[in-house]
Amino acid sequence: MGALVWPKWAENAICTITLTQDGLNENGGPIQEASWSGRCIFSVKPKKTIHAKGNAVMTQGSVTVQGDIAPKTPKVSGGVVTINGCDYKIGSVSRPTLPDGRVFHTRLELM
Repeated sequence: MGALVWPKWAENAICTITLTQDGLNENGGPIQEASWSGRCIFSVKPKKTIHAKGNAVMTQGSVTVQGDIAPKTPKVSGGVVTINGCDYKIGSVSRPTLPDGRVFHTRLELM
């Protein structure tokens, strides 16, 4: 069986991702954890998700990026994705792994 190949042909946007930690810095703004910029797969598909606690969340779309954009950050609590001058808040993050333990891609659900 061959190796899983990233679909570069599907990358349709250039984005800037800024990940933040919980809490505030000395100026009262969010604490910046990591930043990444490059090509991504941007999909605009609004959908409604109901979490385990029963609250409904409306997502605007998703961004999928090759590899792990923040390998030193075990848990991402939030952040902002900028695409074509529009800012989207990060609702959730998933990082599926390959059988050898490497992260194949990072998927960000946008609100």
